[in-house]
Amino acid sequence: MFKRCVGILLMVGMSAQATVIWDDAFNVVSTVWSDGLDGAANTNLTVFLSGGGASVTQSGGQMFLNAVELDDGCQAAVSTVSDETGTVTSLNGAPLYDFYDHQVAVRFDIAAVYGNPIGPNQRNIFYFSIGDDSGGNFMPHASGMDNGLGFRLEKLDIGAGGFWRLEMSQLVGGVETQDLLLANLSGVPSALIYILDGTNGTIQLEGATAVAVGGTTDWSGGGSSLSGTLPDLSASISGYTLAFGADNLGAVANETVVVLDAFSIDVVDGGLNPNWTVFENGAGASVSKTGGQLVLDAAGVGNSRQAAVNTLSDETGALTSVNGAPLYNFYDHQVSVRFDIASIDGAPDGGGNRNIFYFTIGDDSDGNFFPQGSLLDNGLGFRLAQLDVGAGAFWRLELYQLIGGAETQDLLLANLTGVPTALVYTLEGTTGTIQLEGATATAVGGNTDWAGDATTMTGSLPDLSANISGYTLAFGAHNLGDVTTDTVVALDAFSASVVEQTFT
Repeated sequence: MFKRCVGILLMVGMSAQATVIWDDAFNVVSTVWSDGLDGAANTNLTVFLSGGGASVTQSGGQMFLNAVELDDGCQAAVSTVSDETGTVTSLNGAPLYDFYDHQVAVRFDIAAVYGNPIGPNQRNIFYFSIGDDSGGNFMPHASGMDNGLGFRLEKLDIGAGGFWRLEMSQLVGGVETQDLLLANLSGVPSALIYILDGTNGTIQLEGATAVAVGGTTDWSGGGSSLSGTLPDLSASISGYTLAFGADNLGAVANETVVVLDAFSIDVVDGGLNPNWTVFENGAGASVSKTGGQLVLDAAGVGNSRQAAVNTLSDETGALTSVNGAPLYNFYDHQVSVRFDIASIDGAPDGGGNRNIFYFTIGDDSDGNFFPQGSLLDNGLGFRLAQLDVGAGAFWRLELYQLIGGAETQDLLLANLTGVPTALVYTLEGTTGTIQLEGATATAVGGNTDWAGDATTMTGSLPDLSANISGYTLAFGAHNLGDVTTDTVVALDAFSASVVEQTFT
């Protein structure tokens, strides 16, 4: 018997696909609800009813909040702690509607608010609140919610007849600690927009006008917009439930019925991503988000003052490796980072003093990843540095490598025409590329093989794969020497991507 040997030829291919792991614009407006109220009510709204016949229904593209009984406290309301899909309940580690951590803007498109009070102590109310309530009643008034802040669009019957006004209430431990009249209105607005941002509040109106009421409040403005101070209840509120509803305050002549055409919520990510570890060296040095920018402020003119961040993970904190290698191990896979630069402020003091914006990947036991001897332990770093030499200040790009805390290489790569509006570093093995926008570069030969045109340079990277273990990505503002003006870096955005090679 003969055996036939059959050979099988396997064709192996390799492909590469870029994965965006950070895309941080530092002031991202996210619409978490955009409900046209078509069909059945969203199941992520919890209904609260108090009083016989009270109801929350949807039909014909509208929501009806109906406090049917004429008695005090009859209520029809909804509440939520999530987004429209029910999957998002937090933003950067804080509750989704924690307006002390990030801005929350809520819009109600109002078809009508019906009702008539009997006298000066009765009111038909459409309210909006954020806070806690163990009994599910988030009405912002005495004996209503436990802890929180709320606004009431109220109809009263005083003197010549019914009129509408806006009030703001705060409650702590179930006690109404403040009840402020903000404005009298010309009627029911066709839209009400509440914008809560820390202790700053804004109310915008459409289809009606407001006259701010002074004396009891610092809220001011008029016509279509009011603004003022919000109480700081951050030590009291824990759950940050958002609620709105119809309520009878006192025995009314006609029940309160609120008809909405639409409801939407935007949140503005104003907090620093918790997956950044902050490093601040020197009194007053800070990393913060201000005006939609990440601001790295060395806050002083002394040597080695620094404001920086570092990370091992992606934007969500869930991804720390690719194919078994650390996420930022550029010797295993390509790593590309982009900085959109709004400004870099600072002035050096001559000689070897420099204002620096740096980017590094490497290890450091004490959290200072600045690429210079005795600071970064092991790693590779680039520095965008301002110097004052000769005719005046100018900018340049430098490349550093460190092993065991010792600076083993310090290379001048290029002189620049100014601060770029964007810098993109792409690292892959022992090859690096730098791309610039908003400025041009002139490569400096002789001590480096880096070369290229005015906007793109490419050259060799040292092989530190035997030295680096953690592969932490960091960037920051740093004073090198005693500068005349401290280094302040403002970034509009940061993004990073990795290219994972796969076999097919």
